[in-house]
Amino acid sequence: MSLTYLNPDAIKDGSISPSKIKGVYPEVNHGTSDTTFTLTPNTFHVWGQVASLTLNLGTETSDVANEYIFQFTSGPSATSLTLPSDIKWANDDVPTIEANMTYQVSILKGLACILEFNN
Repeated sequence: MSLTYLNPDAIKDGSISPSKIKGVYPEVNHGTSDTTFTLTPNTFHVWGQVASLTLNLGTETSDVANEYIFQFTSGPSATSLTLPSDIKWANDDVPTIEANMTYQVSILKGLACILEFNN
């Protein structure tokens, strides 16, 4: 097996698109808009502090894992997070979103996990 070194500057200067490299996810920063959105797979979507977030899962790409990943910040009032009803959480324990926290969520093959961080 041979490994090829990828110069990270090629991504920064635009000569290579991150979406063309396996294992590299482009990042889309939504700020505080687009709070009703259809996630594209294999892209890291980021929201700032939002009161509510309603997300659906977009069309999958063939022959890849199709991970839906996103991050958002819950402010002084807890963010209302709405995802498709068929998403399964570990131990069927739907998470409670708390105020003043930042969350990262990964959904792969309909199974979701969530990480919680203090703001």
